[in-house]
Amino acid sequence: MHRTFQKYRYFFIELIICIILAILLVVFSLFRLSTPISEWWSRNAISLYQKVFAPFIRLIPFSLIELFFIILVVLLVVLLVTAIVLFVRNPKKKKGLNVIMWIPMLSLLFVTVYQGTAGIAYSREDLPLVLYEDEIENETYLEIAEYFIDDLNECASHLDFDEKGDAICPYSFDELNDILIEEYHKYDYCEYLSEGIYKTKKMLIPWVFSQSHITGMFFSVTTESIINTDMPVASWGNTMLHELSHSRGVMREYDAQTMALFVGIQSDDYYVRYSTYFETIYCIQNLVRAVDSTAWNPLYNKIDIRVRNNWSYESEYWSEYHLFSDIGNWFNNLYLRLITNGNDTTEAYTDPGATITPSESEEEPPIISLSLYQQMYVSVYYDVLALHN
Repeated sequence: MHRTFQKYRYFFIELIICIILAILLVVFSLFRLSTPISEWWSRNAISLYQKVFAPFIRLIPFSLIELFFIILVVLLVVLLVTAIVLFVRNPKKKKGLNVIMWIPMLSLLFVTVYQGTAGIAYSREDLPLVLYEDEIENETYLEIAEYFIDDLNECASHLDFDEKGDAICPYSFDELNDILIEEYHKYDYCEYLSEGIYKTKKMLIPWVFSQSHITGMFFSVTTESIINTDMPVASWGNTMLHELSHSRGVMREYDAQTMALFVGIQSDDYYVRYSTYFETIYCIQNLVRAVDSTAWNPLYNKIDIRVRNNWSYESEYWSEYHLFSDIGNWFNNLYLRLITNGNDTTEAYTDPGATITPSESEEEPPIISLSLYQQMYVSVYYDVLALHN
């Protein structure tokens, strides 16, 4: 027995490590079944992980995310090829077995760390948002839409646009980072948000991400958020806010965009508000059409032509990148289904719009239930009214 252990000692050590990682992964998965445990873990363990590693990672001026995945994939392929070669050369020797065990060990290590630093946070409590809940007349919805369209035009009037029709960010990338971080610091009083917030980095290979229709990413293992700086500049601000939401512990995609919307449309900065409107005001369009199907066209025609041209440029930009778009969407959809136990898909990136329920009486108008994005817009509108009254 002792001789057998000595002969296969490295294999047994690797096997024990795999078993420990598998047990830890199961424990983390069980944590996700309890919202209180997930909430405690997110506010304490994940926050501590970020406090320890993020200050060192942010000293590196470039993104580690792409390098991490490239090295991981290359390493796994090299290990597999090496193991096959060793088995072919001498099937009776244990070297091939020792090498092949590194594949499940590294895979389990990655999945376990990711589950512990991100997966558990997907089962947190809902965002603690205070939303306007009073009954609203249909005519008021149109007033709300007009208010935000006017503000969108106001923001556009303070920006320049390039020859392609895209908005020009009036700041350097570092300056924009500082502005967005300061915007988020306004909400440090919210205990739901983790304390650490660090600058977003640029992707190293944005072309690949454009072909996959990926605009940004937060990777909890390296505590980094990155964005695709090849995409239209009008989208940068909103995308960075979205990824910063993830970095502050808001992991569910719909929640992260809701938080980005909450921060963005209340910003005093014209570019930040413009970028947020640029990516989210379609939910106001959906609301107007739910109230009155004929009311949107007149409102749309009021939107500054430069904004409409910017939307056209964005559409043209993404239409040129489709090499990996289908497979990228498939993998992203699969990831969201796995990490959220089937509760989320890529549809979480977009607002579902208002739902209309017929009233019990034909004389009464149908009941309109707003989406979370729409509730956010309405709440901000009434906050603004309160400030001016």
